[in-house]
Amino acid sequence: MSQFTGPGGALVPGRAYDHRMYVEGIGVSEQREWIIRNSKGRKFVYDSAAEAFGELDEYGPGATVLTRRVCRGMFRTKPVEDWQVVESF
Repeated sequence: MSQFTGPGGALVPGRAYDHRMYVEGIGVSEQREWIIRNSKGRKFVYDSAAEAFGELDEYGPGATVLTRRVCRGMFRTKPVEDWQVVESF
């Protein structure tokens, strides 16, 4: 049986490391973060895509909506993917 290292360097016998193991833990959830980045580079946080796209016009030309997936635990937020531009809702 082969062994692979998992989170924190712990050995996980018989299976390769997969980021979903973090999500299956107690008190950990996978969510999306939504922001608007204006033309000056300032970022404004929103709870949903609908809310972000509803406010987009107020930030003027050059403003974009960005999103990423994160895993949230009790004391830590870890990005699963980098920020990506969202073209439409």
